[in-house]
Amino acid sequence: MVDWDALNEKRPTINVTVRDTVTRDLLATINGCPIDQKVSFLLTCICREAGLPCRPVLQWADKDLLPWESIEEIGIPDGAEIPAIVQQALVTSSHDGTAKIWNMDTGECETTLTGHNGKVLCACFAHDGRRVVTASEDKTAKVWNTLTGSCERTLHHSDAVNWATFSDDSKFVATASEDHTSKVFVVKTGECRHTLRGHSGAVFSALFTDGSTGQVATESTDGTTRLWNPKTGVCDRTLQEQSSIYHCSYSPNGQSVATTPGDNTALILNVLTGEVELSLIGHDDLVISAKYCPPRPKPETPKARSKDSLSWKNVKLEGEEGEVDA
Repeated sequence: MVDWDALNEKRPTINVTVRDTVTRDLLATINGCPIDQKVSFLLTCICREAGLPCRPVLQWADKDLLPWESIEEIGIPDGAEIPAIVQQALVTSSHDGTAKIWNMDTGECETTLTGHNGKVLCACFAHDGRRVVTASEDKTAKVWNTLTGSCERTLHHSDAVNWATFSDDSKFVATASEDHTSKVFVVKTGECRHTLRGHSGAVFSALFTDGSTGQVATESTDGTTRLWNPKTGVCDRTLQEQSSIYHCSYSPNGQSVATTPGDNTALILNVLTGEVELSLIGHDDLVISAKYCPPRPKPETPKARSKDSLSWKNVKLEGEEGEVDA
């Protein structure tokens, strides 16, 4: 009988670090990785530790590494620091019932988020890039893991959900619904902390004004904007006769803007020239929103997170958390 565990323990392994070529930030430290593992495995480790919604491009000996190449055949030694080019991500939502995460450097769709039973009206990244929240006509908002594409939380309203967004610390989600309410949910548990009642019409937008410590601003078809205390659920102020606001999304470097022209695509326009730089084609129905992933937060120092460095043995390729209804 073959003792596979014993054999695995004898496989040659290496320890490597991965660093962003632009910011010089340390993205990941991977310990005890067998040299016969593929580059695709390294990419999964990096996305998991750094919270990247799109796979970076790894380089060695001035060449881009291919996902199917093995560490051994590339010749990466123990203790190596691997350069990585981080890719810009964008998420779209569509009337086809899906949201898609796009790699803006390649124009390719990397992940399709499938699970809603109606049109998806909004999709937004968490500020750490690790999750996406979507809002749908099926009366729910869903929180998704960007690494696995799996749904972690389903958040409920009594009517269509028009909008959903994260707080700056990515711990809370604010939703806006046709049921005339906005809700504040805890991302970790899916618990509804507060239902914000007071609008006399559909609520079409809800935004955190200053992370989770500030107010929640809601906009409604009743012609008002209301400012709420997210800790108490009490309306602090009502602003009368506010006009509807139509949203677009600027890239983190401010050079491009994502728009939805009213068909099955999203367009990326050059801010200076107004010319179309890229057309994102892949949805089967009207694309209703397109939003860039925010700039990745500054990672912790290697010393501060040394205990959490990844070992190849504890990397899961599937979702780590099951879906929770709220």
